[in-house]
Amino acid sequence: MSGTSDAWDDAAQQESHRLSLARRAALVLGGLSQPSRIPFMGFALGAACADSWTWGFFGMASLLAAGITPVIGVLLSVYALAVMGFSHDFSWGQVFFLGFALWRVMEARAHQLFAIDQTELLLKDMLAPSSPIRFSEIVPPPSLLAAFPNYASKNNGVSLIDRFARGEPTDTNGVKDIATFRRRPLRLFQIHQSAERWIAASVAFPFAYISSLVFLRQGMESMNAAQRFHLYHELGHGTPEGADILLRTYRWKVSAGIAYASLGALTLMIGMQFLENSNRTVMYLAIAALVVASILRLRASAFAEKMSAASAEVLADSIALSHPEFLHNETWKIRATRLASRLRDEIRDLPENDPRMTPANSRVRWLEVHLGRGKLLPYFSCDVDHKIWWSGVAYVACGYFAHPSGPALIVFSVATAVAVVIMLCWLPFIGMKAEKCLRDVQAAINRLTVKTESDSRAS
Repeated sequence: MSGTSDAWDDAAQQESHRLSLARRAALVLGGLSQPSRIPFMGFALGAACADSWTWGFFGMASLLAAGITPVIGVLLSVYALAVMGFSHDFSWGQVFFLGFALWRVMEARAHQLFAIDQTELLLKDMLAPSSPIRFSEIVPPPSLLAAFPNYASKNNGVSLIDRFARGEPTDTNGVKDIATFRRRPLRLFQIHQSAERWIAASVAFPFAYISSLVFLRQGMESMNAAQRFHLYHELGHGTPEGADILLRTYRWKVSAGIAYASLGALTLMIGMQFLENSNRTVMYLAIAALVVASILRLRASAFAEKMSAASAEVLADSIALSHPEFLHNETWKIRATRLASRLRDEIRDLPENDPRMTPANSRVRWLEVHLGRGKLLPYFSCDVDHKIWWSGVAYVACGYFAHPSGPALIVFSVATAVAVVIMLCWLPFIGMKAEKCLRDVQAAINRLTVKTESDSRAS
């Protein structure tokens, strides 16, 4: 089977494109997880719904919209600050809007930590000063990128205000040597010299908004079907959804501080409300909702950390199997069956507590699901976070039943507004350390790049 698009029928390409669109659309659902990651957002939305049920629909729409376009969240927070500052209008709806700014700051911080970890991994291994690896950068064939349409949405044409809202590196800091990371969604490198221990057909270092880096052991034209599947698997890690699923652990880590502060403030407010409110039944419901929400949030956070590596591998398998080459004549079933068999053999040889056990078991389980259904199902980053939705619902219910007002609302609004102003001022500086790491990576790439015959003729 050829790995070129000429060998794929229209039905295979259309089905592959449909699955890519489904995975891309699912990223928007990440916005609905914020009332759980940032508890006061869920609480504020519930309290706003107690004033008017229209806030429920407007709040959901705002979360989805901010998931699509990050700048919307920043604008909503600026609007809330303006209303509070000029009209002294304090409401739970405005507090809910303020949460969008904290969401953007935490998202930027998560991306920064992820980028730093990826670059440090590169610089300590493949791009280390003592690395024996030598390579040349090659242009990804159009047919290769055509099978991964989501790469096109990574960062091409993104405005400066969107970059600010994301907290990513910008060209305004005079960084010229990392511009390539933004211009291309994918950078492909052909290995010409390496140590014997580096035997993988390909390996990826994914990034969310900038170029993902993929290194090839051999030319694509000489790869067999198994090696091309491995390449497609690694390319799947580099897609926006592939990077997004790896970011889940970082998002939970950076949200921990705000979450604990929110829970402390909410507990204090509900305690004061309990003493003042004569309707004890409603307050008992609010307390119960807070306890349930907090327990579910802790479990969701622990589960996301445990399943991060496993879910990333399952997603990459799903993306590779949905490549048009394997959808053509349903050869994906052969590839999935062989992969499942190989993974089962690996599982039998692994020690009981080996960290590789969970990813391998998850991959086999999902391969069996695909084969059992007789068709490929899109695997979403939200598929493994069932508890998080119920945690957010419980926080909303807590705010709806408690519904603090008066001084408690004013104090909480002012404190949140101050925190938002501080965080927004910090946002432009978040990407600076990531920029330094990217400069170091580019310097290492320049050092280890060798000239090919075509490069010499061109020069």
